[in-house]
Amino acid sequence: MTTASLLTAARLAMRELRSGLQGFWILMICLFLGVGAIAIVGGLSAAIKRGIADQGQPLLGGDVEFSFIHREIADDERAFLEKAGTISTVATLRAMASANSNRSLVEIKAIDDHYPLYGQLTLTGNGTFSEALAERAGRRGVIAEPTLMNRLGIEVGDLIKVGEAEFEVRGAIDHEPDRVSDGFILGPRLLMSRAALDATDLVKPGSLVRWRYRIKIAGDNSPEAMRGLINAAKTAFPDAGWRIRNRDRAAPG
Repeated sequence: MTTASLLTAARLAMRELRSGLQGFWILMICLFLGVGAIAIVGGLSAAIKRGIADQGQPLLGGDVEFSFIHREIADDERAFLEKAGTISTVATLRAMASANSNRSLVEIKAIDDHYPLYGQLTLTGNGTFSEALAERAGRRGVIAEPTLMNRLGIEVGDLIKVGEAEFEVRGAIDHEPDRVSDGFILGPRLLMSRAALDATDLVKPGSLVRWRYRIKIAGDNSPEAMRGLINAAKTAFPDAGWRIRNRDRAAPG
């Protein structure tokens, strides 16, 4: 840099300093705000990761989930997964429910006897969901979200029709531990047993049903064992077409 350039730079610097430290304080405030924003975002990200790590099992409903759209799991695929631990089967689909001349879109979740593998499904009031879903006097029960009951104008004990079957509403959902893992939901939840789902006659070739198979790994359920199961499943069934999620990725996506 030449002497003339240095002199020009010095003149410009002196001109900027005529207003005192006003510009300097603006710079410092911007720096403080920037550093603070980065710290807040970093802390929030770390908190979310800790939350998923601590609650990943109940949020997902298992250690690992294998899911299909349209088809159920094949016998050889199920036999392979059963060697890893306990399997809970969950089927989800959308349908229309009606009662008292009212209709509403619902998100059906059909569960088995092993559900939930982690966490706890609770109802408002007394009673357990297994009792509520049982067959009584030839009629099966379902559990509905309060939102659905309000839309249809029904209460516990009333009847609701879904597909080709009519059910008795025996409870209202208070807490569904794995709801977040189902992703975007258009309608209120209606919980039923697999036998009740079969009675609706909604499951047909081409029906948009997602079949989810959650695994509670027996014995060592460490991250290494979890990854080992996933890799072994991909190797054994490379063309299965299933979507695989683990408890560290419980959120939908």
